[in-house]
Amino acid sequence: MEWENRFSDLPEFYPGSSKRIQRDADESSPEPTAWDATPRTYEFGGEQYEFYSIGDLAAALQKRPVTIRLWESRGYIPKPLRAPAKLQDMRQRIYSRAQIDGIVRIAAEEGILHVAKPKIEQTRFRERVLDLFLELAQKPANGADRVR
Repeated sequence: MEWENRFSDLPEFYPGSSKRIQRDADESSPEPTAWDATPRTYEFGGEQYEFYSIGDLAAALQKRPVTIRLWESRGYIPKPLRAPAKLQDMRQRIYSRAQIDGIVRIAAEEGILHVAKPKIEQTRFRERVLDLFLELAQKPANGADRVR
C-alpha cells in the first residue's frame, strides 16, 4: 500500500503514447496456453485426425514461427503436410502430435533448447528429424491422433 501511494502521481500512459503503463507488481502474467490446446481436425482416408499449426510447433520449441520456416527452408525440418484449402497459397503447414513431440525430444537431446546451445549445424538434428518424418510417413496421416 505504501508503494502505491509513493508512485500514485506518475502518469497513467507512456509519454507520447496511448499505451497504459502496467504497475501491478503483485499481478502475475497469465499462464501461457499449452502448445496442444487448439488442435485442428482434418479428414484423411475418411477418418478425422488432429493436427497442429506452425505456431504450435514454435511454441513447443520455445521459438518463433519465423525460425521454424527458416529451419524448413534450410532443410533442418522436412516440409510438412499442408492443410487442405480452397486457395493453393493459403494452405497452412500442419504437424501431427507425434511429429511435434519427436522434434521437441530430438531438439532437447541435441541441446538446441538449452541456454548455451550449439549451432544447429553442429548437431545431428537434421538427420534425426528426417528419420522421424520418414518413420511417421509410414503411419496414417503422419502419425496424427485420430479424433474419437
